[in-house]
Amino acid sequence: MVGVSAVVVVMACSAAPGRGVSPSPQASVAQPSPSAVPASPPAPSSSIQPLTSAPVVLPSAVVLCLPSSPNAVRAALVTTDPDLHADLPMGWFPMSIASYRREVETEVAQTTDASLKRMIEFELETIDAGILRGLGSGQSGPSCFPAVIGLAVYPTAATLEEAVATRLADQEAHGLPQTVVSSAAVTLKAGSAVRVLLTNDLTDVIPGSVPTQGIEFIVLLPDRRVAILRGAAPTSDVDFGAMVDEVARSLSLE
Repeated sequence: MVGVSAVVVVMACSAAPGRGVSPSPQASVAQPSPSAVPASPPAPSSSIQPLTSAPVVLPSAVVLCLPSSPNAVRAALVTTDPDLHADLPMGWFPMSIASYRREVETEVAQTTDASLKRMIEFELETIDAGILRGLGSGQSGPSCFPAVIGLAVYPTAATLEEAVATRLADQEAHGLPQTVVSSAAVTLKAGSAVRVLLTNDLTDVIPGSVPTQGIEFIVLLPDRRVAILRGAAPTSDVDFGAMVDEVARSLSLE
């Protein structure tokens, strides 16, 4: 994967056909920025059941894409300090953050648009700050489009509401335009969380891009640090939400 669409696929929730992340251990992805000005979060939906007992929005994934490897063992996203663990979907691979950084550097060199260039440069700062902790690459469904899931760890927040507000303000300040479609309070093994669905359509801004969904779980850990699990894929892939939900259910402190 090389190209501006691959960088914005998680960071700004945009994707371009044929230029997404390839499902291999050396694929790459972006994650959020390290700081932001707090803003008012959207109100959680009280009708949503805790994620540990039922899917939040979408039904169980029924993706029939061919796996990238015959290995049927689930790969994992893992971090140290804190010791977080999440199981990737079947057929997905962990990514190398080091190789991702090299590709982000390539993106910066190839980008001529000033605002987009600054966004990508901010992503390098995020990587160097140690915010981005784990990455996974695979396919969404039913299109089998290359997709990504990332795990980041941020500094402490006093409350979950503060964590959500800071994250959404960060998106607005450093990402490309996107819309918060829904938010819901959920319960994960790792802690209390809010599931946020964001979408954007940058087809008039980035040639060849497709409307994209970003699904984020913003988790307040017991030590008050904030973990963010995020997946991004084309909006048309209706099975992807359930796939990210499944990963979120497995997120736990070891």
